[in-house]
This record gives sequence, structure tokens and C-alpha cells, in this order.
Amino acid sequence: MTSKTRGERVMKWIERFCCEPTGRYHGQRMRLSAEQQAAILAFYNDGKQPNEPFRDVLGACLALVHLCSPIAKGNECEAPPIDVDPWTIWRIAEMNPIMHAVLERRGKRILCRQP
Repeated sequence: MTSKTRGERVMKWIERFCCEPTGRYHGQRMRLSAEQQAAILAFYNDGKQPNEPFRDVLGACLALVHLCSPIAKGNECEAPPIDVDPWTIWRIAEMNPIMHAVLERRGKRILCRQP
């Protein structure tokens, strides 16, 4: 079956377009942990609000999902609460040539060039 849930599409997009911004796996494609997957599925499939905003690398990946993925373009769903600095978002985006080509940084703002 090719149809996937919204949460599964979000996870697939992150693992395809987001790269680890630091550490041992710097520059490699993101691999979501079981805990991260559960948090994504709870929000996107079950509508459960997290106790705290998504932060750090996962928060940055979710910000990118809602900035430049097909989910963002179709206004498919509301963005989760996110608390992350623009530098982390940009570090993840700049490592993937596809994302780097469609994003633009203006100071602390990151914009998608494509509608």
C-alpha cells in the first residue's frame, strides 16, 4: 500500500532531506530515533500536543517540514510548537543541495524561494 499517514510522510521527508548538523554523523542523512518517531506520530497522526515544544535538531527538522515540504505547500496541517534557533535550521538545510537551492537566509529569517 503506497498511502501513508501524515506522520509517516513527515518522517520520510526528514530522513530524505535533513542531515545531521553536528557530531559523529555530521552531514549524514538524519535517522530518527524510536522516541522521535513516536513524538512525530503522536502529533501528526493522533493530534496530541507535546508537553513541551520540539527543540534542537528535531525541532529544526520539523520547522523545515513546514517551511518547504509538500506538507507546507498544501497547508496540510498545523505546525507543532517549535523552539529552535535559526542557526540550527540553516545548518541542517545547507548540507543538502536540494534544500540549499530552495531556501534563502535573511539574517535570522529563513525563507523558501519556491511557492
